[in-house]
Amino acid sequence: MLMDKLHKLEEEHHDDNEDPQQSFKTLELANISPPTPPAGLIEAIPTFLRTSADMLRRALES
Repeated sequence: MLMDKLHKLEEEHHDDNEDPQQSFKTLELANISPPTPPAGLIEAIPTFLRTSADMLRRALES
């Protein structure tokens, strides 16, 4: 989705008459917001890390 927005911006700002030496384009990335994570994902990360650490600890102890 983010790449689609970048391609769309590139197409909107394309100029066929531009100087080849000046063909580098900059995009205002600050205007492109990152995708919103699914509900509950952020809250699940600490539990996932704790569970993974516990599993690793048990595997190393045995």
